[in-house]
Amino acid sequence: MAGSNYPVPLKKIELNGNIVLSVCSFRMVQHYVNIEKIPLETVFLFPKSKNISINKITCQFTMPDGSSKIIETKVDEREEAEQKYEDSLSKGQTAVLGTL
Repeated sequence: MAGSNYPVPLKKIELNGNIVLSVCSFRMVQHYVNIEKIPLETVFLFPKSKNISINKITCQFTMPDGSSKIIETKVDEREEAEQKYEDSLSKGQTAVLGTL
């Protein structure tokens, strides 16, 4: 809900990993359901050590009409990324912002 800190219902988590020598890669899929009548702004906090990197975040949304929308991240400088995010929100668009 706008202006609140209520959790969004998590329905399922899928986690797959691959380890080769000292390198690990993994894919995590989280399934949430927005039970509200309005779009939500959500914040994901990823615990991160200085020894790991995140190279991509992909979000897939099922829209109210049943269609699907996929947003894949692009790496930008922090200020530019934040501005693009705010611009998208002000236009009523679905947006994703990941920062470290």
